[in-house]
Amino acid sequence: MTAPVAFTRPTYNDNDTLDAAAFNAVAAASATVRDATDALEGVVQLAGDLAGVAAAPTVKTTLISSFMRTVTAAASAAAARNLLGVNGFANRLDNPAFEVCQRTATTAPVSQRTYLPDRWFITPSGNAVSISIASAAPSVNSRYSLQIEGAASVTTVEIAQRLTAQRVAAGLATTVTFSAGIYNNTGAAFTPSLLVRCPTAADTWASSNTRLTQVLASCADGAWTTVSHSFDVSGLTDYANGLEIAIQFPSGLLVASKIVKLGEPSLTPGSTAAPFETLPYPLELARCQYHYERINFNTTTAPLGLAINASASTALAVATVPLAQPKRAAPVISFSDLTKVRLNNNGNSLTPGGLGTCGISNQNAFLTFNGLSVVAGAAYLIATDSNAVTLIVDAEL
Repeated sequence: MTAPVAFTRPTYNDNDTLDAAAFNAVAAASATVRDATDALEGVVQLAGDLAGVAAAPTVKTTLISSFMRTVTAAASAAAARNLLGVNGFANRLDNPAFEVCQRTATTAPVSQRTYLPDRWFITPSGNAVSISIASAAPSVNSRYSLQIEGAASVTTVEIAQRLTAQRVAAGLATTVTFSAGIYNNTGAAFTPSLLVRCPTAADTWASSNTRLTQVLASCADGAWTTVSHSFDVSGLTDYANGLEIAIQFPSGLLVASKIVKLGEPSLTPGSTAAPFETLPYPLELARCQYHYERINFNTTTAPLGLAINASASTALAVATVPLAQPKRAAPVISFSDLTKVRLNNNGNSLTPGGLGTCGISNQNAFLTFNGLSVVAGAAYLIATDSNAVTLIVDAEL
């Protein structure tokens, strides 16, 4: 099919000698054309002496697939990255689609600060609430949301994530915009609040202060509402120590049978809310495991590894367990049920009396089992009493 092509000829002064070949060596700009079915388009490049006095002209055509036309026509850079499967890192919150749940996807009612999806914790006041991952979302850009169901006497409830001082230093000491979708199933409109807290020492949350409290948009009953707010992180006292980003639901809202959902939370540099972005699951899992990791093992198909007696004491055995990711800080290492752990050697099955000194180096966890009676220099398979057990490596903020 035809398309307009712009041609340019060489420039001459009044007394220049005209050379036919040079005069006719025009340059042709690239042109985009579509084929008869409109299924492909191409870039056509022409070069050479188009008048035929010198060398014959050459034509080079590069076809572009309809998929790439869709990418280049995307409404935004974020949308184009989604189509290509190379989502950006504009959203500085971890696990914003709530897809990573190493602990569980639902819990019994909780009355204190509790993690459910990785990196997100819920803090109720007044009474326990039920939390779960719901198969509902504000848009087609995600599949899940974090659901809270209230109970009698519940006052305020918060959903929050803490960001390390390192994360803040990597491009967050500027104006940022928080946005999220909130679904209201309480029977009446309500207004949530955005709370931003900072610890008094880097990544140490034993002491912190609320540095920003902002009432957000009213959320109508029976619908998703997008809420957002922009603020300057660098203007918050102690911001360099880290951030806690929290959504607070007002007191008396989440009473018995009342439900709210939080979906597609986002924290991006800039003064306007950006399109929602998340990473592919394997990358999001890796970011979460930098803070928290669980390794399930059993006796028959997946033992944890080997423990060896390498000391003068036959009451001890030590083990090295590879981890999927290094941890942001020295973690707390534990087992879901140490009484079910067994150290097996040639039919001899020992139950550890407890855990001694444990630690981490690079991507390895070091475990010390004590309260044993092992053979000097012997190796023992770390297994279970036939029940599944979980090794927990916790470096959450």
